[in-house]
Parts: sequence; C-alpha cells; structure tokens
Amino acid sequence: MNPTKRAFGCYLGIVVAGFAIAAWALNGATPNGTSSVSTLLLVAAIIEFAAVILTFAAGPRPIFNVISIFTTVLIAYALTTSFASQMNQLGSVVSGLDDASTLSQFFTFVAVAGIALVLSLVDNFLGKVKSA
Repeated sequence: MNPTKRAFGCYLGIVVAGFAIAAWALNGATPNGTSSVSTLLLVAAIIEFAAVILTFAAGPRPIFNVISIFTTVLIAYALTTSFASQMNQLGSVVSGLDDASTLSQFFTFVAVAGIALVLSLVDNFLGKVKSA
C-alpha cells in the first residue's frame, strides 16, 4: 500500500476559500455586481472547503488534487465575467462622465479575486496529497 500524507496545498486551500468568500462579499457590495458572479465564487469556496475537509476526514487520496482544479476554473470565470457588469461604468469613467471613485469597490473586488485566483493556481501545483 502506498502511504500518502497531506501536502501544503491542503492548508493553502483554506486560504483560497477564504479569499473566494471575501471576493463574494465584495462582489455583493459592488453597485453593479451580479448574482451569477456571486454564485460562482460561493460554489468555488464550497468546493475548496469540501476538498480540504474531505482530505482531513477521509484521509489523503489523490482524487482530492483534481477537485481543486474546479475551484480555479470557477474563480477565473467569475473574475472575467465580472467585467461584463461594469462595462457601462468603465465607459463612463474613461469618457470623463464619471470619476474613478465609483469603481473603487470594483477594483477592490478584482484585486481580492485576483489574489484568490493566483493562490488557487499555486494550490493546484502544490496539490493536497503527496506520496510519502
């Protein structure tokens, strides 16, 4: 039997889920934030938490390394589709009809979601389980 143990990515998954929840909250506070982006971020956080909890509860299994890929895809999709709801506002700022302070909440959301995406990519490379 091949013994396995938890990798650092298992603990990094908790941080990724935390950033996904923070991005979810910030998207809800953004004036033009959409519910579809919020749903994607919430599902990504739930999947990541489930992968970490299953790794601790059921023991390390290589399938848990694959589950985190879905988190990365969902965060990336949520981040890219969030710009669609902000196009009119971005156009108003670029054309000078509005000032950039109206987009500050959105820029904060993009920063937090971007950090969650980068950490999720690192988490995928580190993996949740490693062979002993």
